[in-house]
Amino acid sequence: MGKLSINLQQAVSGHYPLISIESYDEDWVLREIKAFAKKQPGEPRVKIWRSTTGFAELQEDDVQVSARADPLQAIREISQQHEPQLSVFLDLQSDLSDARLERAVRDFDQLKRGHAGHHLIMLSSSARLPQSLARLTWQIDALHPDIEALQQLVRRKTADFSLSDDDTRDLIFTLQGLSLTEAEHALSQALSEAGADTDALIQGAHTAKKARVQGFGGLEYVTERRDMHDVGGLHGLKKWIEARKSLYRKAGSASDLPLPKGILIMGISGCGKSLTAKVLSQQWALPLFRLDMNQVFSGAMGNPEATFTEALKTVEAVAPALLWIDEIENGLGYTESGQAEHSHILSAFLTWMQEKPENIFVAATANRIEALPAEMIRKGRFDQVFFCDLPSQDEREEILAIHILSNGADPDTFDIAWLARETDSWNGAEIEQAIIAARIESKREGGFNTDDVLDQIEKIVPLSRTMSEQIKRIRDWAWDRATPASGGLSASFKFDEE
Repeated sequence: MGKLSINLQQAVSGHYPLISIESYDEDWVLREIKAFAKKQPGEPRVKIWRSTTGFAELQEDDVQVSARADPLQAIREISQQHEPQLSVFLDLQSDLSDARLERAVRDFDQLKRGHAGHHLIMLSSSARLPQSLARLTWQIDALHPDIEALQQLVRRKTADFSLSDDDTRDLIFTLQGLSLTEAEHALSQALSEAGADTDALIQGAHTAKKARVQGFGGLEYVTERRDMHDVGGLHGLKKWIEARKSLYRKAGSASDLPLPKGILIMGISGCGKSLTAKVLSQQWALPLFRLDMNQVFSGAMGNPEATFTEALKTVEAVAPALLWIDEIENGLGYTESGQAEHSHILSAFLTWMQEKPENIFVAATANRIEALPAEMIRKGRFDQVFFCDLPSQDEREEILAIHILSNGADPDTFDIAWLARETDSWNGAEIEQAIIAARIESKREGGFNTDDVLDQIEKIVPLSRTMSEQIKRIRDWAWDRATPASGGLSASFKFDEE
């Protein structure tokens, strides 16, 4: 029995004459109501009312039985009937501002209360009820179809293709957060363009979720995906990601292992914090939504507290998803005077982190970790706090090779070890910029080489030189408070005091 059927059974067992269902999938809900009615004692009739046509009986065919398009007359009609019946009114909520209609619904409740078998079901995509009716009504949230409905949809749409059980499970998990209509459109488009390619089907679901959040300015759907091979160093962090990959990839299975909640990545600018969020999205096949804290708290979209709350609700509506909060200290940290800038929002966020749906993973990044309150970084909020330091010699060699290759050259033709020594105390972003500049300014027909990169290295002043004091403070803070993202202590981190 699906979730909707269970909720309907609870309403019927509790003798609630009034039932409200909020859903975008009208056809699916009507099918579920019809199937539910067939399992009830006496098999009550199902009648459906539309403002355009009046009543029709929902049996094998949608047969017209009454032309009462006036909702007030329609409710009076069913109030006089005594046989078991489920009367479904479509979009009735939008008319309940009419005092006479509201009174008629309340009269129906009083007349049928305590009598099993006759129920008025209000079905709409917006279930806002007057307060006088809300307390009398059994309210059901069916905005998202249950797993059984998604399974049926995927089987029907992919019947002519060969999808493995694992691929089917991954796809169903990804489709959660969409209405059945949205899921069907996403599958139809992906199947017509790429066939039964699982990655394409999952990307189709992500695109549908992107469309869902486009109207909200504080959230940005990030299209760029990065692979593990795009990241030099950070082996401890990459190992952590890889070890939990199967939990999200197999979240639709019967595994009793809890899903990770989130990670906080702090450290020096340009050392791969933002890149990690994109890697997570690719590895765990989750759509990535970036919450722009600066935009939220600028007031451009209205009250910051309301905007932030709406952003979290929007992400919940498209879960499973990965929420990336970049530079989280800008909105939820302390000022230089030690005061929380937005204490109410901080409190709401901490509560949300504890109670959020388990299929939302939060990747937060911070440059000024000391600005974050202790209650945010304690265990239980995030699964792990990682520190990204300046890359070591070996890590710089990896980073150099990655960027040389991505710029069209063969790393084996470069003196990588020499370049890595010359970029001691550089961050990854600075190394990347030196490679790009060397490629642009090289005048050789065969492309750029080691000498070209060395020329650019001489022209760049690294952050470690211009902000040495700030970097030292970050390292001092992280020494015994965070896990090194490199998987061990870099030489600069470990022996900073020498």
